[in-house]
Amino acid sequence: MGDPVALVPIRSFNGMTRLASVLDPQKRSDLARMLASRVLDAVSAAGLETIVVTSSDDVARWARGNKASVHKDPRTGLSDAINSCVSAVGSAPWLVIHADLPLVTPLAIATVARASRSAMVIVPSYDGGTTVIAGNGTFPFAYGIGSFQRHYATAPHATIIVSPELSADIDTELGLELVPELLDTGFRNADKAPASPFQGGQQRDVVPMQGDPRFGAQSGVDAVGFALSPSLEDSLVPLERGTSDSDG
Repeated sequence: MGDPVALVPIRSFNGMTRLASVLDPQKRSDLARMLASRVLDAVSAAGLETIVVTSSDDVARWARGNKASVHKDPRTGLSDAINSCVSAVGSAPWLVIHADLPLVTPLAIATVARASRSAMVIVPSYDGGTTVIAGNGTFPFAYGIGSFQRHYATAPHATIIVSPELSADIDTELGLELVPELLDTGFRNADKAPASPFQGGQQRDVVPMQGDPRFGAQSGVDAVGFALSPSLEDSLVPLERGTSDSDG
């Protein structure tokens, strides 16, 4: 099986509304563009073809200007948008990656792409969502709060990769605290954001898998604060780290 096609959903650059209490509309738009550019640059440096999934003319122009193809979002929800694009790519393997990953690197994406040649790969976000998922053929995508649990329940034999490079996303106020450089560039009001679970490199009490007995607090805890069942720990693959021309 060859390399997957990267599918990057971007509804618009005028979203990130959950950050409205700490960022004004212009800063949210600037942040969305910056993060999306990082993701597309990393995908390109990893050697993958990119398709941006969007219903926004502005995003579509931006994507084409960044040498990405564009798939029209049917505007019936994220899961439907990704299902539509997966159907469009046919038999080609795919890798869905969100556009708000501030620490993303080409090596991290290449690691997922390589692992997906032999099994589906799921990358959980620090708050229990799904930042990256790679596979082949149709899949019942179920995005939304707690989506990692639903995706893992559907594909219990998937390879799970957890890393700051791919698990840290910025869709809440807490996400802004995950990347110190964003604090230095004005993307956060200092008196309003909560503490980060990654501050100072120390793991804090972050257990987003509540309500599912497979993810109890007494299970093993991985490097970014998820409580994992022993069976899930067996599926974990350590992310390779190194340097490349694109690493900052």
